[in-house]
Amino acid sequence: VTYQISMSGLCGADLVHVIGLMYHASLTSTELMVFSSEIIDMAKVFMGGIEINDDALPLDLIERVGPRGNYISEKHTLKHFRKFWVPTI
Repeated sequence: VTYQISMSGLCGADLVHVIGLMYHASLTSTELMVFSSEIIDMAKVFMGGIEINDDALPLDLIERVGPRGNYISEKHTLKHFRKFWVPTI
């Protein structure tokens, strides 16, 4: 299922018909529907790409703090630390 959903997204499809179907569509599973929905949500985020601009990638901050520095106390971290995909289940 994961492979089919990922390939559907890469092909530009906006409909995935395998949600909740098992064994060549002879059985359905509500658990698999929920799990597939999570995979689709994750694939949408991944297919959205990575934002790269001065605000998303603060090179001046990286240069100032350095590889052994503490980014937790920076205002930029406070502004952006919740921008990641989280499963809803």
